[in-house]
Amino acid sequence: MTPITSENGVDGDDEREEEDGEEEEEDDDEEEEEEEEEEEEEPRLKYQRMGGSIPSLLSNDAASCIAVAERMIALGTLDGTVHILDFLGNQVRPHSRPLSLALSRLFINSQIFAFQVKEFAAHTAAVNDLSFDIEGEYIGSCSDDGTVVINSLFTDEKVLKFEYHRPMKAIALDPEYSRKMSKRFVAGGLAGQLYFNSKKWLGYRDQVCTSMGMV
Repeated sequence: MTPITSENGVDGDDEREEEDGEEEEEDDDEEEEEEEEEEEEEPRLKYQRMGGSIPSLLSNDAASCIAVAERMIALGTLDGTVHILDFLGNQVRPHSRPLSLALSRLFINSQIFAFQVKEFAAHTAAVNDLSFDIEGEYIGSCSDDGTVVINSLFTDEKVLKFEYHRPMKAIALDPEYSRKMSKRFVAGGLAGQLYFNSKKWLGYRDQVCTSMGMV
């Protein structure tokens, strides 16, 4: 029987070339997959545990939310308390020169220490969100008890409390809250409505911005 000759006249050359081409394509695909995996790898975050007053504050309670300003930290808990902590444990007056974060942090053994300077029994249920104004002079909080509470950190102003009768999940103070007479904020929750609140001639008024389900 006469052997079958390949198209180029050499037995098996075409098959070997096809096999070599397939192997090169597989190698290229594997290299591309490895490059994609390397690009998708998430960066490792560096963190430090906070000391000072925080371990004792959380020994009988649990943190539910946190907000950070230039000079201090606000910590909300499940029992409805809002704790104000300073990086050095010193209460800073509102018109004093702001401390930079680099100077106001106290590091001991790679740990940041923050000490309580104020405490507000603002709510009767878990605090869900906190918001500072840009000057760090006011702190707003909202809770599962259906209220929004705004406290002044440096004056004896009356505490502002707004009842919404449904759990409130988010709040944001106007960054210029301490400077403007309008005293604006927005808040929303399980009622599915986003409220825009501002001070008018006859008191504080809410305007519903949207109604689209849970905020």
